[in-house]
Amino acid sequence: MKGKVAVVTGGARGIGFATAMRFLREGAHVAVADVRDDGADHLRLLGQKAGARLLFVQSDVGRFSEMAALGKKVLSELGRIDIWVNNAGWDRITPFLSTAPQDWAKVVEVNLMGVVHGTRVALEAMAAGNEGGAIVNVASDAGRVGSPG
Repeated sequence: MKGKVAVVTGGARGIGFATAMRFLREGAHVAVADVRDDGADHLRLLGQKAGARLLFVQSDVGRFSEMAALGKKVLSELGRIDIWVNNAGWDRITPFLSTAPQDWAKVVEVNLMGVVHGTRVALEAMAAGNEGGAIVNVASDAGRVGSPG
């Protein structure tokens, strides 16, 4: 993992944060994308201790223009993309009939289109580099078992 470049969406908290921490501890350079900026300072510190770089980019995975800008920034500052983790997710747990149409739109925008946008940006970068890479898609178990409401 040492010297590889990984991108983790939704990396400011939770599973994404833990994933970014693990990559940094293994010596990978990591770009974290999130709408929030919690945890960025802690991740930078971990990266410094491991001799790895952390790039934090506040961005919304549901907007292709922001994902494309993220990809360009990672290539510009870290040189390549070896691993892309589509981890960002969003949900509002409310009863079905109480869920507003804009909440459903956001679920689709983040949970579906975020993966589509991230995968496209990652594939373009990986294909241009001719070295391959890995794309990991993380999903909630709620898609399999459902959620209350």
